[in-house]
Amino acid sequence: MTGDSPVRVRVLGPVQAWVGEDPVDLGARLQRALLARLVAAHGHTVSVDRLIDDLWEGEPPPKALSALQVYVSHLRRALEPGRQRRAPARVLVSAAPGYCLRLPVDAVDSWQFEAKVTAAYEESDPQQRVRRLEQALAGWSGDPFAGAGDALWAAPEVARLTELRLTAVEAQAAAQVELGRYGTAVAALERHVRERPGREGAAAVLATALYRTGRQTDALEVLRRTRDHLLDQLGLEPGRALRDLERDILRQADHLEPSRPLPQPSIPEIASTDRVEATAYGRAEELAEIDNAARAVTAGGSTVLWIAGEAGSGKTTLAATATSRLRAAGWRTVHGRCPEVHGAPAGWAWTEVLRDLLDPADPPGSRQALAPLLHDVPAVEPGTFWLGHAVADVLSGVAEHQPLAVVLDDLHRTDGLTLELLRLVADRIKDLPVLVIGTYRPSEDRGELEVARAALTVHTAAHLMLGGLDAAAPPPARPSGCCASGPAAIRCSSGNWPG
Repeated sequence: MTGDSPVRVRVLGPVQAWVGEDPVDLGARLQRALLARLVAAHGHTVSVDRLIDDLWEGEPPPKALSALQVYVSHLRRALEPGRQRRAPARVLVSAAPGYCLRLPVDAVDSWQFEAKVTAAYEESDPQQRVRRLEQALAGWSGDPFAGAGDALWAAPEVARLTELRLTAVEAQAAAQVELGRYGTAVAALERHVRERPGREGAAAVLATALYRTGRQTDALEVLRRTRDHLLDQLGLEPGRALRDLERDILRQADHLEPSRPLPQPSIPEIASTDRVEATAYGRAEELAEIDNAARAVTAGGSTVLWIAGEAGSGKTTLAATATSRLRAAGWRTVHGRCPEVHGAPAGWAWTEVLRDLLDPADPPGSRQALAPLLHDVPAVEPGTFWLGHAVADVLSGVAEHQPLAVVLDDLHRTDGLTLELLRLVADRIKDLPVLVIGTYRPSEDRGELEVARAALTVHTAAHLMLGGLDAAAPPPARPSGCCASGPAAIRCSSGNWPG
């Protein structure tokens, strides 16, 4: 059943409800648990005896029935505030021998999630499967039935929903492989499989994607870890499909070759209407400085590198070229930019970084501490100190397995939260291979950035001040068919862009 009910219920995270845009006060713990229990029944009737047994876990008080009736009455008033006194309830209804929820599928997030996943699996077009699964997974905002999930009645439903989510993540990655987006599939599954080595289907998708990106050794390592886990923990050999895949990778079987051309590594797109490749023309010395900082990071721990230059000096292009070189050397690179518009959320540069780094298969509860930055998780107020710890934990989770470069662009437009998080994160990740590159315009430094740079001196490897270009550097080749004349031609010939 679908429809336009004003009532919405969320259980993929903390148990919450709204009537229209107004949040509902669901009352005490057992009253909230009653709503969750009815959601878990998927619209079916739950008997009074079962509700009493589940809510009090087999040890009901003498007046449990009266308490249950009070909870039902309070929930009905909360979910239907405009209902006349003696009018029959339409949401939490009486249905012998107990109660049920009468809501459309799209009014309850867990019901809607299942419907969207089912629809995705029916799609023959992998592009549509990816889109539908993205929409389904976006509905998760925390651990299922948070606050009630440790109840005995909730355990099977929590396990079932969690398995559906993990399978959806894996199906989405498999569809990305069908589309030839092997790098996207690898990014989605590397941590997922590492933390869940017994999931043979996920391991097979990841190994295939790794092989098709030229990482045969890594593909075989994934299969080895899965085999070792199954033998050590369960005493089982991998299934036939995984054994056949390992054999085919060793033989470099023709059918494993990419069915679509692999995309070439690209430099992050410059904010311009002209489609021109970004190259740091005339910046050989600066690139060498960044390379030196990167080598130091891999040998001894994290560092911060500053790139200062006025508009048009090429600082964004320099950072993009440097991170492109790092990607080619096996680094993970992410980019966040401080927005120019007024009223942007605080810490937006970190928001962009986190959205790139977070694994969709991570336990949803792990995102809760990041709520002030992610804006797609129920709000919490952990304070800047704990928020910094949470951001550092995300960076650490990546850097423990792969060197990481984080570009924070246009810090002259920053807010206090962005800089405070940078200071906290720098202290927390000092022993890990993380290079943070911050760019800014000196003439627009509002003072707080200067204070932050001073505080980060102990973590700073270099401070590059971009002036004129190296006159001895050869001019960059102009891409054919573009920038024939006018301002675009000037930018094309100089290799620099406003930034």
